Amino acid sequence: FLIIPVISFSQTADEIKREAYPEIQQTVDNSDYSKLLNDLTEAKKSGNQVLFKKYLDELNTKYAGNGNVIKPKPLPEDRNYFVATMKYPVEVGYMPDWANGENKIFGLNVGTSSAGNPRAYSRMVKIENDTLGNLYVGLLNGTKDTLIFFRSTNQGVSWTQIQAIAAGSGYYYYNFDFALADTIGGFKFGMTVSIAPNTTPYQGTVYYADMLTDGSGFSPATVWTPASGRGVVGVTICTDAYDWSPANTYWYIAASNLDATTGVTSFVPVAYSPNWGTTWIQDTARSTYNDYELDINYNFDSVYVLLTNNLSPSNENLRLRYISIGAWGTNVSWKQFNPANTTSPEYEGSLAVNRKTNAMAVSYTVNESSNENIYYSYAANGINWTTGVAIATLSNNENRSTLHGAVQQAGAFRLAYCSEDTGPDSVFYMSTSNISSGFTNRTLVSRVNLSTGVLAPSVVGFVYGGGNTAGAVIFAGNGPTNLWYNSSNLTTGFEPISQTTPEKYSLNQNYPNPFNPVTTIKFSISKNEFVSLKVYDILGKEIATLVNQNANAGEYEVTFDATKLTSGVYFYKLTSGNFSDVKKMILVK
Repeated sequence: FLIIPVISFSQTADEIKREAYPEIQQTVDNSDYSKLLNDLTEAKKSGNQVLFKKYLDELNTKYAGNGNVIKPKPLPEDRNYFVATMKYPVEVGYMPDWANGENKIFGLNVGTSSAGNPRAYSRMVKIENDTLGNLYVGLLNGTKDTLIFFRSTNQGVSWTQIQAIAAGSGYYYYNFDFALADTIGGFKFGMTVSIAPNTTPYQGTVYYADMLTDGSGFSPATVWTPASGRGVVGVTICTDAYDWSPANTYWYIAASNLDATTGVTSFVPVAYSPNWGTTWIQDTARSTYNDYELDINYNFDSVYVLLTNNLSPSNENLRLRYISIGAWGTNVSWKQFNPANTTSPEYEGSLAVNRKTNAMAVSYTVNESSNENIYYSYAANGINWTTGVAIATLSNNENRSTLHGAVQQAGAFRLAYCSEDTGPDSVFYMSTSNISSGFTNRTLVSRVNLSTGVLAPSVVGFVYGGGNTAGAVIFAGNGPTNLWYNSSNLTTGFEPISQTTPEKYSLNQNYPNPFNPVTTIKFSISKNEFVSLKVYDILGKEIATLVNQNANAGEYEVTFDATKLTSGVYFYKLTSGNFSDVKKMILVK
């Protein structure tokens, strides 16, 4: 078996302070290269295609191959690596698991997390959407030698496998990431992957590829080939296609360049392509530190890279690095913001932007006295930050959050995270239409098919059917095996227990009461309406969402499991139409 060494560092107090609060030099770069990049950026902003093409051609002619500008050659047609293997889409044969509200997309083993220093890389499944409401899913198979993509055109009811991309014999995918862009003729995938030899799992080479949303037109190229003894892994990608025309769409990628033996990062290379992967303009988001768990996004005219480092071995820290596009690749320094800024270890960060309002948010895990909790920080206007807002702080570990800013819904964000237990984990979903007001509607996603304890779920918000909104979550089942889908617009196993239509609304006392740890709550609604049934503690803090969906008139019965709660008084509240009622229950352990 392969032993992956784990290296940690011990630094002085001054070194730790310099990492957290670096001195930003206000450098002005007057080089011809810097001026040309700035001209290209201004041409993009103005939409002047003639000038944009002129400056891009000049950039390629003068600077391609000098280390700042990469102009990769297309991969050879007869290659045996990073190869698309499907010519035609294939309908998935799994039946929706409507009784549980979860739909099986993939029915085999799912690729597990990749080696990391100090922690494994866990973001191995992803869901995205386009502006027509179609959904797209990417995952790695159990041996991690094939990257598989699926598409649903009916809000997750059924799925079609559109492509399977082979890493090559003797190689595996360290990780992948993808995004969707509007372009001429429809929508287009942009993806980045890190492929490494099975025998040296950190020695990754980074590729970019794009293809149409039916899986055709796969076009790959190399972005970063590591030097001897090095590897480039942990890739992440985003695009600004929602705000720009296809001709002015940029793709942005980031990764960790690390020691291929120890997995310790030396610097974080970043690059953007102004022409769909034909040219890449490079920069370094940060050097010197062991930075990992990267995420990338853009807002206004700047690019943001979220990362974790463990300069202090016992205290991992989140850092948000950012720079304007016009200063990219020049001598101008990247700026830094500390989005968590706690005295406890912070990690597993996820970065999202709402395109309608420019609001930004970061979700992350904080290890507080060996208890992992989920927090978030946000900038409602994209500039001024509020930090350290609690999302999930129960006594069990809650971690591996992912965050999504809805493209078409002003102010909307959606969140998914894992709640650990002694066995397989549960996955929860929350949402907000105003990041300043906090996340609500805590909903159990994994109703029956519990989650693996090693991979993060993925979440997305989408609009369908001429204005209907929904949130969707995918997660790998215990193993990891099977990939499950659940959505706020899917039918769940919430059905009336009788065929009689009640004459009035009612909320019954739970039974048994007192209880330990499971109790049953019965209620009736006399009309087809939206129903909410939530549990609160004695301070009024929301503890659980038991029902949060449309329901037909009828009598219902739900079970509340308080295994993870402490003894005490709790309240449950039913809301349906104009009816609302609250009752008290007592948990005695």
